[in-house]
Amino acid sequence: MKNINKWKDFNFKYGNDKEFANLSRNIKAYLKRNLDENYELLNYNKGYFYVSGFIKNTENNKYMYFSFPDVRYDSTWYNHILYRTAENEKDYTGGHNQYCSVEDLINNMQNSIKSKENSYNKIESEFELESA
Repeated sequence: MKNINKWKDFNFKYGNDKEFANLSRNIKAYLKRNLDENYELLNYNKGYFYVSGFIKNTENNKYMYFSFPDVRYDSTWYNHILYRTAENEKDYTGGHNQYCSVEDLINNMQNSIKSKENSYNKIESEFELESA
């Protein structure tokens, strides 16, 4: 986390390409290092001054999309990371937009995938009870 924290108040602007490349590498390493073992990072994309990608729960094949905003224009980028459910690793429009800080991103995404799975199981169980 300390490798990302050092960029929190950095003033990104045109010409900071190398600095942003370092931040992007730090974000990718942080995600890979801190995801639970049954999650994987997919389609990690470093844009010009933004980052996005997907995580997948390998046990239930559920996906989450995340996107770090353009750090040049949004000084609050660190606390405004978009995440939402997705149908697959190409679903860029997915579920409802949610936002959180970098510190909360992994936990929030993993919990969202788990709660999505739990809600499907609950609906299936209720349907089975009604059908019986």
